[in-house]
Amino acid sequence: MQNGKKGRPIVALKKSDLYASLWASCDQLRGGMDASQYKDYILTLLFVKYVSDKAKADSNSLIDVPEGGSFDDIALVSAVLVAVLSAFIARVLIGRDRRRQMYGEAFRVALEWREMVYRVRRRDNSKEHDRVLIDRFHELQERLDYYEGWIGSESRYMRRSFRRLVTVIKGATKGDLQTAWEARGRSGNADPDTNHPKIPSSAMDNYLLDVRSHLSLQPWRWPAVWWRNREDGR
Repeated sequence: MQNGKKGRPIVALKKSDLYASLWASCDQLRGGMDASQYKDYILTLLFVKYVSDKAKADSNSLIDVPEGGSFDDIALVSAVLVAVLSAFIARVLIGRDRRRQMYGEAFRVALEWREMVYRVRRRDNSKEHDRVLIDRFHELQERLDYYEGWIGSESRYMRRSFRRLVTVIKGATKGDLQTAWEARGRSGNADPDTNHPKIPSSAMDNYLLDVRSHLSLQPWRWPAVWWRNREDGR
């Protein structure tokens, strides 16, 4: 053990530790690539590095490295490509997160229409409260229209999927809402399970399936959204 410039001990690095560290780094860089294929890439880069260093160290070397073909040139191009790809991937992921948030918020707003059944049932039977409920319906419809337009700016097929979900929810709650308006409101906690509006799970599942397909990073899943929503021409 020796001392460094500031008196700090310098610990000798064992070859086994060095090999283990290099192996772990290479294995991480390999990712999902086959080991034999990855070996060919690494050996080729090492050979180019060796030839480039030999030619750079000896101006009279018999090795002639073409302009732009040295290891340093390859490293520079690789760095530029990595930077460009990283920026592109970051942009894609940011856009994907934004769309995921939008689809999630739209889904939540669509389900709020079902909650209006409970609000109507538990109204206090005053004209003022009835006006508040009616205004709430108008506000909810405006939000549904807003999200439909926003989703449509991303994909007309996702707009069709969202419109279909909203149509199913409104159809499933229409009878309950009409009955609730005709009856007197009642106070209390949530309604019994038997009075809950039944929303077909297939409608929600289909919308969420379209969301997953549209947000997928696998391009071959994108046409599935078009295929499931191709019949609606609007």
